[in-house]
Amino acid sequence: MPSFLVPPHLNRARLDIALSEGVPCSRSHAQHLIRQGLVFCNGQKILKAKQSVFESDELIFEELPSYSALPQPVLLPLDILFEDASLIVLNKPAGLVVHPAPGHVSHTLVNALLAHCEVRSVGDPFRPGIVHRLDKDTSGLLLIAKTPQAHAFLSEQFRPQSKRESGENGVQRTYVGFVYGIPRPASGVLETFIARHAVKRKMMCVPRSNETAPQNKGENSRSRGRARGRLAITLYETKKTWPLSKIAVSCVEFVLKTGRTHQIRVHSQFMKAPLIGDPVYTAPLNVGKEDLPECLRTFPRQALHAKKIRFLHPTTHEKMEFEAALPDDLQRLREQIEHLSQEGLG
Repeated sequence: MPSFLVPPHLNRARLDIALSEGVPCSRSHAQHLIRQGLVFCNGQKILKAKQSVFESDELIFEELPSYSALPQPVLLPLDILFEDASLIVLNKPAGLVVHPAPGHVSHTLVNALLAHCEVRSVGDPFRPGIVHRLDKDTSGLLLIAKTPQAHAFLSEQFRPQSKRESGENGVQRTYVGFVYGIPRPASGVLETFIARHAVKRKMMCVPRSNETAPQNKGENSRSRGRARGRLAITLYETKKTWPLSKIAVSCVEFVLKTGRTHQIRVHSQFMKAPLIGDPVYTAPLNVGKEDLPECLRTFPRQALHAKKIRFLHPTTHEKMEFEAALPDDLQRLREQIEHLSQEGLG
């Protein structure tokens, strides 16, 4: 991703001003990038345009299509579980990108939504209707807002604040994943910071230092805080483990308390139980790839599915809950693992 260092004459300038000069781009476009979470200062995502930056800070940004390239309607099938005047609950297949981005400017979920209903004026013009996202190769449940009011209400439920953290008045998302190894302990809470990788800028990571607060005040403290990233909390529970001949495989349920980029994938790697098929966050295993059963070695995506979502309806404030069964590829993977375990062919 493009980056630059803040020059001396922009020391203590607003982020949007520094970004507009360094890109270069209009200030409004810089603010747009910031609002969408596409700007990072020293590895930490910054969402406030007015935040000050300092000399030698590294600003990194992801590029969007130009304003003239707004997404256009494309007829694509949508697996809709529920729809009313305010929202849509749908089951996203693996392989479908949620919104246009560099390398994926069409045939995304947003393009399909624009062909299905009128959401052009809902939220960001490049991501109309989108309240939250799933990675391209993660399947499962997504909420879509159909009105600006619903977009604002649902977005607020995703904020990890006060009671919303406990799921009482907010969205609760439950995922199921198939991982290498056996999580230790079998269930618990993963509470770490997650930041952008210092070298591999498209990756996220758990920084080596996970202290919850800086120990000293002042500029050094501020710098360390940015480097740590953002707090991420994942609840997990091991549902089943299959011992194979050279490695164990487990089915794990995850509940997100925060929604950081690649959170479950990073946390799975962090607890040394990486997701099967993850092309990015597969920690070193105790066996070589050649020793893995073919169904594990060749599985083409991260074995992760957003299976359940619970939220308050933006108009009625009624509690709503939806569940999506495992897609065919994950169901087939589970059956293959069970067969290997029973037959001792792992």
